[in-house]
Amino acid sequence: MVRILLACAALCTACDPPAGPADPWAPAAVRLRASVEAAPYDAWTLHVLEAESPHGPWSAIYTDARIDAAEAAPVTDPATAQWPAGATIVAEGRDAEDGDVVSLQIMRRDRSGWLWAQYDADGEPTLYGTDTACSHCHAAGDDYVRSLDLPR
Repeated sequence: MVRILLACAALCTACDPPAGPADPWAPAAVRLRASVEAAPYDAWTLHVLEAESPHGPWSAIYTDARIDAAEAAPVTDPATAQWPAGATIVAEGRDAEDGDVVSLQIMRRDRSGWLWAQYDADGEPTLYGTDTACSHCHAAGDDYVRSLDLPR
């Protein structure tokens, strides 16, 4: 009987899920979030929008200095206009204008496109990469940014 109990205990222990994030991209998503929080992004330019979206009924959009400079400068060639490399946008999906954060999204532009990351209300990464589900909805915006228009 003791052997049966020990065998059952060993079998149950072997079924425990591994510790840590299961997705191989999760550590990179955690580092990205830490880098924008260290900036700190909540000191960047804030745009608050009411719009029903997958991120929440309200969005607090924070733009870094690269986005702000691009908005202030005229575009010399609108056919090739895009947000500058290194530009970062952070969006807090909120349940009300001054409400709780229900999701966090980060977009960082490089020379070839956007890096996307999304986090749940607890700060855990749910999406990360360059070719994520984000690009489908964001294709409607100027250079994949829906909340801000490129200067014309």
